[in-house]
Amino acid sequence: MKKKILIIINSELFVRNYLKTNSFKYLEKNFRTYFLANKEIKEKSVFKKKKFLGFFNYQESDKIFISRIMNISMWRHRNRSKSFLYRIKWFSQIDLYELKNNFSFSLLKKKLKKILQVLKLNLYIRLIGNKIIYPFFEKFYIERINVLQSLEKKINKLKPDLIIFPTQSQTKADYDIVKICKKINIKTFFLIDNWDNLSDKSIIYFKPDFLGVWGPQTKKHAIKIQNINSNKIFNLGTPRFEHYFDARKKKIHDIFKFKYILFLGTALEFDEFRILKKINEILKKNDMLKGIKLVYRPHPWRMSKKSFNFKKYSNIILDPQVAKNYYKKQINLSFQPDLNYYPKLIKNCEFVVGGLTSMIIESLIMYKKYLITSIPERQFNNQYNSLNFHTHFKELRYVTNIHFCKSMDSFEKTFFSMWKNRSVRDIKKTDLERSYFLHYGNKKYSKRIFEITNKILYK
Repeated sequence: MKKKILIIINSELFVRNYLKTNSFKYLEKNFRTYFLANKEIKEKSVFKKKKFLGFFNYQESDKIFISRIMNISMWRHRNRSKSFLYRIKWFSQIDLYELKNNFSFSLLKKKLKKILQVLKLNLYIRLIGNKIIYPFFEKFYIERINVLQSLEKKINKLKPDLIIFPTQSQTKADYDIVKICKKINIKTFFLIDNWDNLSDKSIIYFKPDFLGVWGPQTKKHAIKIQNINSNKIFNLGTPRFEHYFDARKKKIHDIFKFKYILFLGTALEFDEFRILKKINEILKKNDMLKGIKLVYRPHPWRMSKKSFNFKKYSNIILDPQVAKNYYKKQINLSFQPDLNYYPKLIKNCEFVVGGLTSMIIESLIMYKKYLITSIPERQFNNQYNSLNFHTHFKELRYVTNIHFCKSMDSFEKTFFSMWKNRSVRDIKKTDLERSYFLHYGNKKYSKRIFEITNKILYK
């Protein structure tokens, strides 16, 4: 009889990245494959043609609860990754700039309240996370976590041979699934969905039996930071980048009727507008760049609520795919941009400018040079500090087609250097360098995950 697999989908993001990319088609064909999903997912129709067991639901208190554990664990294990300490420092920042420039007693009261909250949180993290108290915190708090009963009942009823779980390793479901499965001897296979999840999002306390990672860099993070046995880790890649490898071989029709440089924003706030204005000025005054536009693609889930006045800058175009969501000025995870749009946007640009984002990898796949604007800013959490303190960005400095600008004074010179040398000449070297961050073999992701699942179930 065929083995039973349960795939648990915990977010709208994983609907897009895994279900809409048909990542599990060989699993569904060769195993009895069932699905379980978080009730918060809005696009429930994707489960209609699946062997679907229903929904589970977490409360807001569960999210707060797991955030507390993650922060304390980050502090306790801060020596394992520079990213951990950086994140703690970032959470602890109080921006008094607004108070200095726009003083009012109500704003002062608000800032004082925030300072007290941060002081309280920092004291709590450092107290519970010290080497004497933390072992008791593990034994009497983390290990006694009550699992979600509805989730446990569904898993117990099905009794699958393996649970596959796409994850960003920061939810209570991560804890619950492993804890439930350890109790009844079910194997777990977690799929790391994003670049920084193993180096930036705290320690995975309840570790899955097997882990699928992006490539050699994230495998190293899993071993050194998360203390996971190397023979339990598979270089799997990610399905959301899969279509790039086909698209880069084809001629793709242009989205725009003009030549353009692409600017990619990040989720975290940094002064993108200052750089946009500078590029507009460069395009405006140089005949060499006549007719060239800058297409600005803000991050679809950016934290900033500020918007750019495009009417004042004739050489800057807002990417139409994200325009509607951009003007809503809120983080809306139900907005999931179509993955098939990205290759068109990147392949037809001259080169890419932007912040530190996973689209650096996408640009490398498409053989485009990338200018990272890692410029110091007033606030602590900026691109300059991100480059220096986030572990997963560390090796970018060794990549041939990535260039850096670390000051506004040198921006114009660096920008022109990129323009003049924008063609990627050695694609074999580009692929070799990219493969350290993102594995891609001769087989599709759906085939790779099927073969790895076979090894897990039958070895």
